[in-house]
Amino acid sequence: MNQRPMRSVVVVLSLLVLAGCAAGVNGPTTPTGVAQFNGSYNFFFKYPSPSGITSRTLPRYLYINDGVVTSSDGLSSGSVDHFGAIRFQTPCPINSSTATWTGNMNASARSGSNFGQGTYTCGIAIGGGSQDSWQANQTP
Repeated sequence: MNQRPMRSVVVVLSLLVLAGCAAGVNGPTTPTGVAQFNGSYNFFFKYPSPSGITSRTLPRYLYINDGVVTSSDGLSSGSVDHFGAIRFQTPCPINSSTATWTGNMNASARSGSNFGQGTYTCGIAIGGGSQDSWQANQTP
């Protein structure tokens, strides 16, 4: 019986140990894929009003958990992929239609510092164009 395949595995594992790698024992130290965006986010958005562009901040509003997007009021639903492309829906902030929010999330090398931004449209147009924008900053 040939022992080379087993010997190769032992050599590779030995090199990983010498290099300080856990060889999958403890898993990665930083999340990867959609889990890298997990957390709660303060949510800021702009919208048109009779006096011009207005903004609103909702503390700890947006939640991402393993690619699923929800909100503190339970009215948001959507997803984010491993590239950070995010899409979710909520009631429109200024009329009775549905708003679709799209954009990109960015994973920070510093824990708890993820952020994202994008734009949204409402089923009943609100006339803000590119001013209909949002930002999200992860909360510690």
